[in-house]
Amino acid sequence: MNDRKDIDDNDKQVFHDAMHGITPLKRSNKISRPRPSGKLPKPIQVNDEEAELTRLDVATPEIVNAEDSLSFARIGIQHKVLKRLKQGKVSIQAELDLHGMTSLEAESALQQFLQYCLEHNYRIVRIIHGKGYGAKSATPKLKNKVNLWLQELACVLAFCSAPRHDGGTGSVYVILKKESSEACP
Repeated sequence: MNDRKDIDDNDKQVFHDAMHGITPLKRSNKISRPRPSGKLPKPIQVNDEEAELTRLDVATPEIVNAEDSLSFARIGIQHKVLKRLKQGKVSIQAELDLHGMTSLEAESALQQFLQYCLEHNYRIVRIIHGKGYGAKSATPKLKNKVNLWLQELACVLAFCSAPRHDGGTGSVYVILKKESSEACP
């Protein structure tokens, strides 16, 4: 029944009746994951996106390029744990794709995603930030922002660039705290 000619008029009518009032979803290349439920944190309100970008650029620990690997661990994280993370020997429980978002949209999405993960006791997640090849600037802004944001959040214990088969330097694996009492942010 792959050919539309094989579908009889009765089947077409049943399908049409079943679909009455249904609105098709918008097509997206983003990976779909469960959305946070309940009250979501408010996104940062700024009047001027350039002012926000400037604030974050000043605080960036170091500028990274598209192919640079990211790696961060809080004091107390065992070397063995970070090594397993870098090798991809972990089970990813949720992921977020930030492709195509502005930095303000990405920051809000990241905050909501991490809060959702904490509420559901997800410990290891993947965040896809991209390599910035589509950007107008020479350095990948979103990758640099994600590097900064994750280091600032107390609920993030460690993160590193994913192995090549899972996004490589265009995504990071993140280890979150066990306790959901630690708000993120």
